[in-house]
Amino acid sequence: MAIHVEVLRLGRVSQEVLDAIVAGLEDAYQGLVSAFISPHELEVPGEAYDRRRYQYNSSVVLAFLRRSFTPKGDKLLAVTHVDLFVPRLNFVFGQAECPGRFAIVSTCRLRPEFYGEPPHQALFLERCVKEAVHEVGH
Repeated sequence: MAIHVEVLRLGRVSQEVLDAIVAGLEDAYQGLVSAFISPHELEVPGEAYDRRRYQYNSSVVLAFLRRSFTPKGDKLLAVTHVDLFVPRLNFVFGQAECPGRFAIVSTCRLRPEFYGEPPHQALFLERCVKEAVHEVGH
């Protein structure tokens, strides 16, 4: 029986990224995961922003999702454009409840441009899929 993963846009995320993640999850888990794009969209909660770090605390974002959203699937994977961190780490690419239903992935540091490299859309999408597969795997 497949696990149903709802992929939620959280902020500015392109349809291309969401489509790649859905296809990548289903391909990686070969029948164990059925993924779909949520018809809903949410904004990144301002309460998660840390002005000293210019980043968003991913634990606060996950708590916001738990309070604010009831997933239609077994798991919810939120995809966001903002830079994430957890205390004691400089940044995270994503975070998942383990065990739990909620996970988040940030596309911010997955773009080659973040590191001063030229844009490379195929590489960016590949990184998005790999991070999504990792977080859903928790």
